[in-house]
Amino acid sequence: MSQTSQMDASGKTDMTTLSAELWRKKWRIAFVTLLLCMATYAVLSFFPKLYESSASILVEPRANAFSRAADDNGSTATNASVPDDVLMSSQMELVKSADTLLIVIRKLDLISKPEFQASKSPLSAITSMFGSQPDVRDAEQIALAKLLKQITVLRERDSRVISIFVRSEDRQLAADIANAIAQAHITRRADQTIDDTAEATQWLQTEIDKLRTRVNDAESAVAKYRVDHDLFVGPNNTTLIDQQLSDISKQITDAQERKNTARSRANLIRQMLQSGQSITGVTDVQNSVVVQRLLEDKAGLQRDRAQLLSTLLPNHPDIQALTAQIEEIDRQINSEAKKVADALDAEAQIEASLEASLRDDLARLKLSASDATNSNVELQELEREATAQRNLLETYLLRYRDAVARTDSSAALPDLRQITFATAAITPSYPQTMLIIVAVTIVALMGQLGIILLRHYAGTMLREDDREKASSDWAAFGVREDNVLLGKSTAQQPDRADERLTMRERASRLLRQSSGNRKAREIDPGAANSNEWTLADLERHLLRGRDRLVLVAGYDSDADCLGLVDRLAAGLIDKGRNITLVDAGTGLSTRAPGMTDLAAGDVDFGEVVSETRYPNLNEVGWGRLAEIDRSSAKPATLVEALCDLNDAVIVLTGAAGTHANLPLFSGCDALLVVVSAKPLSAERQRQVERDATRLDLTNIAFAVARPAQSAARRPDVA
Repeated sequence: MSQTSQMDASGKTDMTTLSAELWRKKWRIAFVTLLLCMATYAVLSFFPKLYESSASILVEPRANAFSRAADDNGSTATNASVPDDVLMSSQMELVKSADTLLIVIRKLDLISKPEFQASKSPLSAITSMFGSQPDVRDAEQIALAKLLKQITVLRERDSRVISIFVRSEDRQLAADIANAIAQAHITRRADQTIDDTAEATQWLQTEIDKLRTRVNDAESAVAKYRVDHDLFVGPNNTTLIDQQLSDISKQITDAQERKNTARSRANLIRQMLQSGQSITGVTDVQNSVVVQRLLEDKAGLQRDRAQLLSTLLPNHPDIQALTAQIEEIDRQINSEAKKVADALDAEAQIEASLEASLRDDLARLKLSASDATNSNVELQELEREATAQRNLLETYLLRYRDAVARTDSSAALPDLRQITFATAAITPSYPQTMLIIVAVTIVALMGQLGIILLRHYAGTMLREDDREKASSDWAAFGVREDNVLLGKSTAQQPDRADERLTMRERASRLLRQSSGNRKAREIDPGAANSNEWTLADLERHLLRGRDRLVLVAGYDSDADCLGLVDRLAAGLIDKGRNITLVDAGTGLSTRAPGMTDLAAGDVDFGEVVSETRYPNLNEVGWGRLAEIDRSSAKPATLVEALCDLNDAVIVLTGAAGTHANLPLFSGCDALLVVVSAKPLSAERQRQVERDATRLDLTNIAFAVARPAQSAARRPDVA
């Protein structure tokens, strides 16, 4: 038969056997499943039923044109700069905060509800008998802790809706708690907004008081500067010098106009007199009182002359006399006209003198105006400062009035609103009896089927493993499998007792050989930390690069370590390895800075490493101080940095004990070598290992110092 046929037959046989075994145990499977379901139902019947109710809150800005401030046009949203995820996470944390839940606890008096009280214990019963009552604050904290376990706050997907789920043994209480939490959160947010407004009001009041002083100082500085520099301001916010310049310019213009007018009239009168024209039509002549009287006399004489001409001839003496009088009056009028012309010339000269005087005044004012212009620059700067302070004060006053009007409890609209109110649940949410029973049924069936399958295949595998193990054991001892199983061995078979004895002896021999092979291998600290190491073992270990940092500590005294370190360093230098010796335990002060100075923070890392005459050897001495600061982390940092630069770093940590410096290198990846004068017992080695484990040093080796190794260190090495 082929291998495939054998496998198919074996698989069919296993399935048939397995099916038969399952069929034989069907009643037991059904009984166990039914028993587990009944036990589950019985256990669940003792669990208190919890009812769940939920309330929903919508997070959105609620400000409108009627509730905003006067200078707020509503162009920017309240939470526009905050991402939705951050905003919703913040709101959910505020809902679950202790301050919000404590408001609900006090409002609904949850500390009096049994499910929110501390669990009863014999000690509490005894204390209650003696009248000792728990503190109200402790009761509130207990109720708060229990309430936190019974609420769930979730954000509905891709929305700004927060759902608050509350579970309680009382269905109505669950709904009341959910609604109370939602209302408490909304009220708290409104109070926070009002508190912010109140704080802003206080800040504005403080700033307004400061600004009033600043505005007063700025305006006083402007007024004082005007007085000091004669920069007085008249009507229309014009300085006095500007007004004077304007007035003088106008007066000069008027004087020029009056001068020119007087000269023109005087010239007109003279021209008319020279040409023999009548000057009675000239206004200046007509305004003369003498001319007016002469004209009246002339008019009377002309009237009389006209009457006489109606009866007399022109050559009549009376008519000639009247004519002579009229001519005389004309001469007097012309003479008076010349006087008027001379008066107009005098008026023109007066106006010219006034114009010259006004021009002198204008020149002087221009000099003053040039100085005032320079002063106006500083004045304008002071005025700008005063104006800016005044505008800021007016802005703050406007905001202050708006803020004061919005500090009322109902003046602010929070950015929240409750959109779903919780109602009492009808069915309990926990425990889900049917769901749990179905799950227990499935688990019970699958568990029993798994156990049967495991036993079936485990038994088959164990039987095959036993056969393979027996075959391998016989093969290991030189006995062929076919000779044992098939009885084809040509050698004489020993009896079963002798065979077992021979096998035991051969197994012991193999174990002894294996143990001998392990002892013949080179010692590795990862294999056995309790082995005693020799100097050659340590040197080979470091040459292989297993560890770069070696901590050498003396079990009895520090002198046990010195010789071993010297020999180890000399061997590594001879092999061309770069090493650094660190003295962190001898206590021998040096002139150069060392580990004590580094731990005290007096020097930097690079100042403590000194070179020797050997090119491959560096050294870090004890230092100038008597003791080392064991709380400093700088020594461990130094040796770890030196490990990156050298092939090996050997650190002397001093003798073990209370004052040992080994804790300075706690947690370092290092090989700890404990050197003693004589071999340590197993109990002492275990004690050392336990102490090292507390320092997080698990790589430990033990070495015995020979007499030659206990001497002081050679000066040519360290």
